[in-house]
Amino acid sequence: MFATLEVDVARASGPTIARWQLGRELHRLREAAGVSHKEIATELGCSESKIYKIESGVVGVSRSDVIVMLTRYGVSDDRIRQTALDLQRQGKERGWWAKFGQLPNPYSMYIGLESAATAVRNFELAVVPGLLQTEAYAYAIVSAAWPGQSEEVRRRVEVRMTRQDHLTEEPALKFWGIVDEGVPLLVKMV
Repeated sequence: MFATLEVDVARASGPTIARWQLGRELHRLREAAGVSHKEIATELGCSESKIYKIESGVVGVSRSDVIVMLTRYGVSDDRIRQTALDLQRQGKERGWWAKFGQLPNPYSMYIGLESAATAVRNFELAVVPGLLQTEAYAYAIVSAAWPGQSEEVRRRVEVRMTRQDHLTEEPALKFWGIVDEGVPLLVKMV
């Protein structure tokens, strides 16, 4: 059975958290039913690796696969089935950052978590936190990391500036940061 968990979500969170929640619940249901990874993989006609990825939230899962899994695990409670299908649908949605093209997986995951967060705590030793950088500062930092790649620099700065919008959306993302005194402070005040 799904545990009831109440959290404040600052805005639509994208697929990251929904995939994790669904994966955790599918894992729990599979274990409770005594079904192995190999057995459910055979039933779905996929690899065991895919089952591990679904259960860890790394990949989304189709509606039909969720239905097969729930049936195989003996889940007949309509409320549990509907919650799982709702999480599956949310997990297949594209996050706001998808419009910027393929981003590195760790960065996409970070943005997904940040998008679902109600508060962010940040410590920076050498630079102004990304959520507080001016566009000019961001261009300087990103250009140093990707010299001669103007399109990649433009795209990454655009993502960073869009991430900052979450500081002023309602309800606003709460930001708490520590910045080393040696960091040049050209920050965007919101």
